[in-house]
Amino acid sequence: CRETQIDIVHEYFIGDVLAAIKDFLKNNSNIDMVLLSPSLSSISEGKALKKLIKNITKPLVAISKPLQSGA
Repeated sequence: CRETQIDIVHEYFIGDVLAAIKDFLKNNSNIDMVLLSPSLSSISEGKALKKLIKNITKPLVAISKPLQSGA
């Protein structure tokens, strides 16, 4: 494990989250995997998010929120 190296790149955008993700992926062909935050599920544009996820051609990991105990 010590010899394994993973480069992580992140950028900060202000404005429409989904448009920023779409533009970032379009302009960066060197992306190997997309990791989506659970906070994206709270965006009111549910159809736009589903369409974006459907059109991402890279491996995709969507992190979910943990279940509440006693729910």
